Amino acid sequence: MVLKNCWECGKEISSDAATCPLCGKKNPHGSPIIRYGVGFLLLALTFPAIAGMLGHGPQAALASIQSTSPKEPSPATSAVAVAEQTPEESKPQASAASPSLEPQAKAEACVTEKRQLAELYHELKVFKNEREFKEVGFGPCCKYFGWFKRTESLRDGDRCSLETWVQQAGGVIPGDLLQLGLEYASSKGRETEYTRNKGAEFEAALRSKPAKIGFDKRTSRTDRYCRSLATLERSDDLALAGDNAGSLRVLSNDAACPRIPANTPMRGPLSGKQASKLPDIAYELMEVEGFGRVWVESDEE
Repeated sequence: MVLKNCWECGKEISSDAATCPLCGKKNPHGSPIIRYGVGFLLLALTFPAIAGMLGHGPQAALASIQSTSPKEPSPATSAVAVAEQTPEESKPQASAASPSLEPQAKAEACVTEKRQLAELYHELKVFKNEREFKEVGFGPCCKYFGWFKRTESLRDGDRCSLETWVQQAGGVIPGDLLQLGLEYASSKGRETEYTRNKGAEFEAALRSKPAKIGFDKRTSRTDRYCRSLATLERSDDLALAGDNAGSLRVLSNDAACPRIPANTPMRGPLSGKQASKLPDIAYELMEVEGFGRVWVESDEE
């Protein structure tokens, strides 16, 4: 009796055993076809490289190894692949975010959109009295839904910031107009306290002249602003000397120091800071809409 190792548990058992008495593995010595077939397969795969190294030197061996590795597509193949792309695949992908407008372009867009807001407001004031609107409101079935979507689009657009809307449209924004429209739909076109108050805001705001392009700041308080730095210095000298009445008289000249309301648009500075003789105060030259160039305390920016 010849002893051979079991393929499963590795213990020596009789070569005639059909099942390993120790682990129960059937055919514990394996099929000769399987054993020798695996060996021949491994030899067939490795023989070309071995033969190349032994019979033809390093270059042949390298060529043999390269022949079994994945190949990069040739330029011609790549060109064919590109040519076979569909028009949609060959187009460059567009950026998800649209390019932002430059500040001046954005301000100009806001002026245009203020006109659109005025047109939508006047449309609402007309159709709120129509019988059909009182019955259907802004239902998708009817023409008033188009007005609602246009106003909603104006509200959701990113061409105007909220701050610029307030500046250009005198304090009203597209969201206010949507709310006004919904209030009219709810009241069946009748005036309510809300529609009267909000309508008055729209009337006043849409009559107001928008700020000129580039006027991106506003005066923080109603005060006198002097056209000449020398006038301010003379007033400061009198204040330091204790003559407050004289200091105020210098500033009370309307031609030299006009009284400018709070929230008036301005731009600048058009000069560097000029220190005052008074502590913690400096002036900068600004252009104020409707008043020309005046000196403004630098903390108003």
